[in-house]
Formats: sequence, C-alpha cells, structure tokens
Amino acid sequence: MNQAPPTKFTIRVYGLFTNDQNEILITDEFQLNTQMTKFPGGGLHFGEGTMDCLKRETLNPDELTFPIDKHVANLLKRTLNIKM
Repeated sequence: MNQAPPTKFTIRVYGLFTNDQNEILITDEFQLNTQMTKFPGGGLHFGEGTMDCLKRETLNPDELTFPIDKHVANLLKRTLNIKM
C-alpha cells in the first residue's frame, strides 16, 4: 500500500478558557458525520499568528470580553522553569 504523503495540511489552534470558578469552556460540534466535544478554536490562516487565529475562531472580536494573553508554551516554560 504505497500512499503519497499529503501535500496539504491544516494547523489548528485551540484555547483553554477558564472562569472564576475554574470551569473550562468546551464546544459541541457536528462535523464529518461525527459529534465532537472540543476546546474552542480552529484552523490557522496563512500568515496569521496563533493569537489572532484564536481570537477570530473563538468570538467576534467586538464581543471579546476577556483577554487572550498566554500561550501554553509560555505557561509550560514558566511552570517547569525551562530556559530557552
């Protein structure tokens, strides 16, 4: 079974949003004939930054009522005290 490698792929960006009660926001979606529960987010457009993608995919920017200001990589570096 010789399959050619994919010539196209989509980079996905997801957010982990919590409120004051430490509840996590999840979304329920139906795609590809499958019911999915996942974190909010979506596909990265060419030339777009990850934070811009997350803002675009999560809410209408005019309705954004909370800051999106941390990357998981940055949180992990601080939490694990990793120096890069």
